[in-house]
Amino acid sequence: MRKNIAEIENVMKNAYLLNQNLQAESNADRKDKDMALSIARDVHEIKKDYQNVISGLGDYFSDSNDANMQLADILKVVIGYVRETIKNKHQDILIEVHNQVDLVVPSHYYLVSIISNLLFNSVDALKDRSNGLIRLTVADDLKNIIISIHDNGIGMDAETQSRIFQPGFTTKFDENTGDVYRGIGLSHVRIIVEEQFGGKISVQSIPNKGTTFQVILNKQRLTQREE
Repeated sequence: MRKNIAEIENVMKNAYLLNQNLQAESNADRKDKDMALSIARDVHEIKKDYQNVISGLGDYFSDSNDANMQLADILKVVIGYVRETIKNKHQDILIEVHNQVDLVVPSHYYLVSIISNLLFNSVDALKDRSNGLIRLTVADDLKNIIISIHDNGIGMDAETQSRIFQPGFTTKFDENTGDVYRGIGLSHVRIIVEEQFGGKISVQSIPNKGTTFQVILNKQRLTQREE
């Protein structure tokens, strides 16, 4: 995660430099100028999201990419952090964990990104609800590890479900200012699932009923050490 912070800072710096260069060019298109600035701002939001994760979880996880962790320990730390966040926000949310898998994960930081993002999406979906429930289930079908995260939150309509994995798409914004907050985003989660673990991510949701994300990860890829 800390390595990603450095890479994100480089992207943000380059976007700002591009904006400055375009501003200096009298014949530069206004749309290009605005787009460069918008990219820099969006990347800044992603950086803040990573920093939030690091500040909450960094003390529990090694900076080394080679560190091995039991899946049960990863879940314990991430769930603990999410529960503490819920407590600080005074939200009425119960988290249930049903883990049927015992294995060692070398590149745990990728798995942390996946699980923490999906859990916090569920927390957001339960923002103004009482008796909120998030159920995390982990199962093993021999070839794959299947992670399911269900909540009884506000849900999504069919159009939103069809777009949530698109880069830049978000349903999160400040109602007072209209400013959009993108964070890491589900498009980034999907990239990790597919490229790092040869997996798939899908969603099923019913408005005002709840949402279920299912993540299927290739077990061999999940348990192998990153080169």
